[in-house]
Amino acid sequence: MGRISARPVAYIVCGDEDFGNQRVYQIDLLAGGNISVSDPIDWLGNPTQLAIDTNRSRLYIGSFRGKARDYYPVTVVSFQDGEFKVADRFTTNPQDVFPRDSRRRNTKPHEVYQVVVSPDGSELYLMHGGMSQGMLGAVWDASTGKVLRELERSVLQSDIWSPDGRYVAKVLPDRERTWEGDGRKRVETFPARVEVRDVQTGKRVSLAYPENGEGLHPPWGSIKGPLVRVHGSGRTLTYDRDTGEVVSSFNVERLTGLRKLARDTWDAPPVLGDLQTIALGMYDSDIERMFVVAIDVFEQREITRTRVGARCTNVVVAYE
Repeated sequence: MGRISARPVAYIVCGDEDFGNQRVYQIDLLAGGNISVSDPIDWLGNPTQLAIDTNRSRLYIGSFRGKARDYYPVTVVSFQDGEFKVADRFTTNPQDVFPRDSRRRNTKPHEVYQVVVSPDGSELYLMHGGMSQGMLGAVWDASTGKVLRELERSVLQSDIWSPDGRYVAKVLPDRERTWEGDGRKRVETFPARVEVRDVQTGKRVSLAYPENGEGLHPPWGSIKGPLVRVHGSGRTLTYDRDTGEVVSSFNVERLTGLRKLARDTWDAPPVLGDLQTIALGMYDSDIERMFVVAIDVFEQREITRTRVGARCTNVVVAYE
């Protein structure tokens, strides 16, 4: 593993098998083990997503109802010197988010499935809704929880922000999908592409298919380090951003003997400062036994494994 100048610290929120006793876990990814664990946090429901602001002072926990009768879709937790404290709780009614659609009024608060914090920490980009109301992207004020505007499509945690905070880019490498129908096996090919969206509206403003030499970078500049994607089956591919070529391929589930915590079909996990280590939430044959695992994608080996709770969110990484 390459040198990391600052200690990477992972955060994850986990409960138990009954959606209770949710806690924030702070984990040393290089040495392994918990640095700090919060007291149980009330009114979380079932935590699904976790985001951290750039100042490493606030965590935003997105939740859906689960077995909880009452819950808050977004809970804000502040932390300092390993101590965690609930700073705020946000909720909203569908009529606030869907003002032009009367069919979605007078129903329960929305369930949150994705949370992203803007680079300046002032706004939250959420994907929320439900099977009966439909899914929508929206922007909330990070200080008050007020709904600011709707989005055509929500910002995702794997998106890359422009320096001025006006746009995000989704960078996808070449990939294939195999499916069967009418007794025949077919392979569908998706070429590499870079999709840029306006964060004010969520609308796509450009779509490019990189030619040889352009690489897997956003239009505003090069990104250091590789692009790592973990498929839902555990297949882990590491791409050279300049050439788009696969430089490492393995199955993370076979490597660790654990199952990847699946949030998306294509998961872009945090890449640490050495530009070759990723952090994943994984579980063993009993889904109630969860771990945060640091993995070197080039040497294809496990570095640390730390036991946490059950029914966890995604992993976010900060540095000390």
